[in-house]
Amino acid sequence: MQLMNSIQRFKNITILLFIILLLSSCVSRLIRPTLTGTIVDFEGNPIENCSVGSVKTDKDGYFELVEIRKNRFYFTELFKMEAPPIFISEPIHKDGYIDEKIEIFHKYGGGLPKGATWNLDSIHLMKSSFDEYSKLLQNSWLAVDMPDENTLYLLRNNFKKRCKTKKCNTISNKLDTNITKSPKNSNVTRIHLKLKENGQMDIVKIIHYRNISSTNPNFKENDTLRTQGKWFLNSGYLRLSSNLEEIEGTYHISPAENVGYQYVVLRRFKNR
Repeated sequence: MQLMNSIQRFKNITILLFIILLLSSCVSRLIRPTLTGTIVDFEGNPIENCSVGSVKTDKDGYFELVEIRKNRFYFTELFKMEAPPIFISEPIHKDGYIDEKIEIFHKYGGGLPKGATWNLDSIHLMKSSFDEYSKLLQNSWLAVDMPDENTLYLLRNNFKKRCKTKKCNTISNKLDTNITKSPKNSNVTRIHLKLKENGQMDIVKIIHYRNISSTNPNFKENDTLRTQGKWFLNSGYLRLSSNLEEIEGTYHISPAENVGYQYVVLRRFKNR
């Protein structure tokens, strides 16, 4: 009988110790992965001694923010059933340039393993005195027409993928449906522009019809319209001349908060 009582006491102590150990044990959660990247101007020149969070860039514009992790109680994390999200926000500042801020959200980022590193590639800062809009516009763009806002958005290729800053993300979130919309359930129209140095403009309008089997009697090949137009910039106003109603018009290039290396927000000077 005494032996049985001793065994029972031992079991109780073991269970108690296990519970204490469970309650006091910790699991490592990621707060911020190592962030690396390069800060450059709109010409691609590195910006030295630029503040990125708690560090400064070197002569090549390179920065590295080290990983941050915290220990959480295992017991409380167990009931969450999934890794927590992380939101990263790191200010970017350099005298003579317009401030930016790195902003990245990851739904399950807290569960990433130790040593996680995100390379942000190049982040472009605009000079406070920037006025070379004509040179900036000479590029290839995806044009997103927002009639309800009386606005035309010009976005660089892979715009959404390249967005790592607050201002860029604000536009990306607003236009998410327009950028990522798939022709799975409805038709999708995309307009691509190439503004050339001589004032000429190449225009490609593609209508992506709803994805259905080619054997379906309602199947339609994508329609592609290639045409030409002209563009002219003067005193902050951009004139786009073409036979496409979606882009035809005169636009005002808004102040710097609506212009970035990856995007240009154009406000229509006159309503349609």
